[in-house]
Formats: sequence, structure tokens, C-alpha cells
Amino acid sequence: MFEKQTYSLLELNEQIKRSIKNAFSGGVWVQAEINELRENANGICYLELTEKGESDYIVAKQSAIIWASTYRMLKPYFESTTGIALQNGIKILIRCSIEFHEVYGMSLYINDIEPSYTVGDLALRRAKIIEQLRSEGILEMNKGLILSDAPQRIAIISSPTAAGYGDFRSQIEKNVFGFKFYTKLFPATMQGQQVENSIIEALDKIYEQIDFFDVVVIIRGGGATSDLSAFDNYNLAAHVAQFPLPIISGIGHQRDSSIVDLVAFRQENTPTAVAEFLIKTINKSFSEAEFFFNRIVDTIKQRFQNEKINVEILSQKLFFNAKNGISLANDFLNILQIKIKNSAENNLNNEKHQLKQTEEFIKWNNPQTIINKGFSLTLKDGKIVKSAKQLQKGDLITTLLSDGKKESIVK
Repeated sequence: MFEKQTYSLLELNEQIKRSIKNAFSGGVWVQAEINELRENANGICYLELTEKGESDYIVAKQSAIIWASTYRMLKPYFESTTGIALQNGIKILIRCSIEFHEVYGMSLYINDIEPSYTVGDLALRRAKIIEQLRSEGILEMNKGLILSDAPQRIAIISSPTAAGYGDFRSQIEKNVFGFKFYTKLFPATMQGQQVENSIIEALDKIYEQIDFFDVVVIIRGGGATSDLSAFDNYNLAAHVAQFPLPIISGIGHQRDSSIVDLVAFRQENTPTAVAEFLIKTINKSFSEAEFFFNRIVDTIKQRFQNEKINVEILSQKLFFNAKNGISLANDFLNILQIKIKNSAENNLNNEKHQLKQTEEFIKWNNPQTIINKGFSLTLKDGKIVKSAKQLQKGDLITTLLSDGKKESIVK
């Protein structure tokens, strides 16, 4: 016979039920993380709560229920107070009533929630993410990029049905300056659990075509402020921070700023503000270019005017110099002409004198002149005979005298 005290399963469960009721009759506050949250068609919210130890290892797990009537009050209260959605991955402090059923086991029924606990936990988590980005040296990386002076090729990450996307396109395409933009949409989920993976996938696609773009904009229009918590994500922020093109965010409202906003090249409050910034950037560059162009034109005009004046002055100098040069040349020519004339006359006189002297010399040395003085001249064969050795017996010679000539034969 088995003598140890035993319980039937029903008795055991009834004992557990009584123990739990006695121990937690007034309810209890529980700290936990939402691992899974779903709402059914009747408005009842079913949660799976967990507690994690080191290395995110789950050390405890329990299901919980928020009845529809309670959920309709707790959800908007929590989200309006914290500014984040009641969603997977956040830590909550909840007041629960605990019930144990002999057949269905233990259940937690949530009837209250403390928003400040979640806010504090998220703030701590946010601070840790920012510090991790800073310690890795990537927090300011995207801000350190240089935005093109004319960012006209825009890669857009947004939901194609978002009102903000339509506002952005309208503002860009109808800008008052008439600037032309090339835009391409890379669709992404902008709220809920898929934000992280969806935007990262869009960034990867843009990276494959990076040479076609000057800038990336991440925009979402409208939506609850609580949806911004998806952008306080390390993995997404790290991708944005390290992306090789400037990223401009327009995902929040004026009083909200996510970690993605913090690491982006620039944050604007709305998609329309992002469009206005890009338009102003191009207009500033255009105005500066126009200013410098006008300065160049004015400089060229002034230079041309100065050169025109210089040419006129130079022309006048050339005219006067040429006139003076011609006058000097004429004077020189006149002087040279006088010198040539005088020189020619002197040379002519000298030649006349020389000629006269030559004539006198010829006159005085003419054979006839000599003969007339009483001399005779002997010729043989028409040549003057200067020596007897030139003559031979029988030669015919001619003797010229002052009053005629005579021929004779040498004996």
C-alpha cells in the first residue's frame, strides 16, 4: 500500500489556484518585455511576455490578455503618453490579476500600465544605441559627406501611398524656380515591425545604382508619433550613418527626433520641408553662379572699355609718333639730299679738274706736239722705232716731220 501523501491532478490544481488567489488577491505589478502582440477581431489583445537574461536568453515566458474594453483605454493612453506604439520589443510595467484554472492553467489579465517605465527604458536603450554608434565612429559619418551644389537626382525611400510622398513630389515638381529634378521611388514600409528591414533593403537597392543619384531622402507623412519608435533602431541607424550618399530625413514632426534623424546628413520636420531644402540649395547655387557670371561679364566689359581707351591712346601716340617720324625723316632726307648734291658737285669738279689735267698731259705728250717742236718720229710697220736694233737692212721706214712724212729704205 502506497503510504506517501498524494494529490489527484484536480486536487493539485485546486491547491495551486487557492495559493495563487491568496498570494495575489490584490493584483501585482509585473515587469516584462512584449515578445508578441496581436489583436483579434473582437478587440481583445493577446500578448506573449518574456524576461531575458544575459545574451538576450529568455529566462521566463507567460501569456497575457487585455480584454477589449480595457484595451480600448490602455492603448491610446500608453501611446499618447510615451509617444511610441504598444508593440513587440518594448518593456512594460503592467498591473495584472492572476488566475489559475484547473483545465486551462494560469492566465495574466492586464488591467493597467505604467507609461513612465517604458519611457525610461526606451530612453536608456536609445542612449545606449547612440553611445554604441559614437564609439564605433559612425555617428557623424553621414553628416561629414558633401552635398552636391545641385542635388537634382533624388532617390526617395517612402511608402508609395503615403500622403507625404505626394506632398514631396508636388513641391519638387511645381517649384517656382522651374528647376528640373529626377526622382526615383524605392518603396518601403514606414511603420510597424517591417520598417527596419524594408528601409535597409531600399538602401541596398540604391547603393547598386549609386552613381545615378546625388542624395537620398527618407520621408513619411502623417501617421502616429508612436510609429517613430521603429526609427530608434541600431541596425537601421548604422546603415543610414554609413551610407555613402547624403541622406535627408523627413520622418517625424517638429517636436520629435529619432536616432535615424540624428545620424542623417540633415533632418527636416516634414517631406515638404525636405523638398523646400533641396530647392533652396539649388537656388542658392544658381544665385551664386549667376552672381559670379555677372561679375565676370562686368569685368570683361570693363576690361574691354579699358582696352578700348588704351587702343585710342595708343593710336593717338602712334599717329603723333608717325607724324613726328615722317617730319624727322623729311628733314633727314633734305639734309641727305643737300649732302648728296654737294658731294656730287665736289666729285664732278674734281673729275673735271682731273680730266683737264689728263687732257693737258695727253696734249703735251702727243707725238705731233713733240714733232712740232723740231723732233721727228720713225715708224716701222706703223709702230714707233725706239732702237736701231729694231731695224734691218732693206726695212721700209716712215719718218714723221712737222710739215709731213718721208719714206726710206734702210741701207
